Amino acid sequence: MPFTWLHGSAGSGKTILSAGIIKDMQELCEGDPAKSLAYFFFDFKDAGKQDPVDMVKSLLSHFLNSCQSVPDTVRFLYATCENGRREASEHQLLQALKDTLELLPAAFAVLDALDECRDWGALFEILVEMQSWDKGILCVLLTSRKEIQIEEALEDIVPPVDRTCLESDLVDEDIRTYVRERLAKDKSFKTLREDLEIKEEIESTLGRKAGGMFRWAACQLDTLTQCYTRGKVRRALQVLPKDLDETAVLDAGADFNTQEDYDEALYVASQQGHEKAVQMLLAAGAYVNAQGGQYGDALQATSYGGNKKVVQMLLGAGADVNAQGGQYGNALQAASVRGNKKVVQIMLAAGARDGCAVAAGRKTTAYLNSVDSDIPEFMLYTTSHL
Repeated sequence: MPFTWLHGSAGSGKTILSAGIIKDMQELCEGDPAKSLAYFFFDFKDAGKQDPVDMVKSLLSHFLNSCQSVPDTVRFLYATCENGRREASEHQLLQALKDTLELLPAAFAVLDALDECRDWGALFEILVEMQSWDKGILCVLLTSRKEIQIEEALEDIVPPVDRTCLESDLVDEDIRTYVRERLAKDKSFKTLREDLEIKEEIESTLGRKAGGMFRWAACQLDTLTQCYTRGKVRRALQVLPKDLDETAVLDAGADFNTQEDYDEALYVASQQGHEKAVQMLLAAGAYVNAQGGQYGDALQATSYGGNKKVVQMLLGAGADVNAQGGQYGNALQAASVRGNKKVVQIMLAAGARDGCAVAAGRKTTAYLNSVDSDIPEFMLYTTSHL
């Protein structure tokens, strides 16, 4: 099928699997010149790998390398853009990509970690456009976490039969195999290699606690390489972080080198509702009102998702409840558009005003009336008393 979606929890091995698929496809394409491959990995830590337009540029570049000649459309676009001195528009790039694909007998693309794209709205508009092209022009593998917004956006792009979940039980067996192989072959575990009892404890503990998180198991093995005695290993196994978020944040000193790193991590953790990570990042000094991302700031991101505890944490840390910006203008409207009544109540109790009383009959109500809930009446009543 043209589009396939592979989804799973954080650390379940989606990117590892994508890399394996890309490697196999590269070998297939090398053996068959009629087949072409392109890929793009979104990464919230790399500004050059967050923009959906950059994704289109990357795909175009990959596929142009597979063409025997440059399409006329691309030559014209290059000239129109003053020989590359001016940026092409998104529409122009998509048209160039389409025309390039029509010259290729069989084209495949892997788009990894959609959830790490900074502009989901623009990304899904591009995917809808690509999906409307001739069904045989391109086959695409998408990977991401199973976020509600992503699942809803892909409803008309990827049919249910072409959606695959990396289920925890299936992944856990692969994790145990990985742990066993690494203990046997990694030179860092040389001092423990002959200790069958402690090796079994490591394999059993990590296999039991991984919960489908491949990356979590890999991170714990990295930590255990610093434990050179049986006693140190056992103490480490007793205090393992419970999830990938806690693992990453506990190691923040090594991974985050600037204030911007902490702020961006707070935004992502808030958007995805990871309470423990939000708590630890705030304690580590992340700026609660940092601006950026699709929703403008961390409070609007989690308000849209509807996580009450994270909303309360951010407000308690000094988040500006009336901050303006982002896709929905402010956090109150972001909560309203999803019908998150309890979050709306929290916002109003915290003093949310901007965009409510003034716009109650216009912009805000337009958002609210699109939701099948009793928020409109509740909001109009409350804002009339502000």
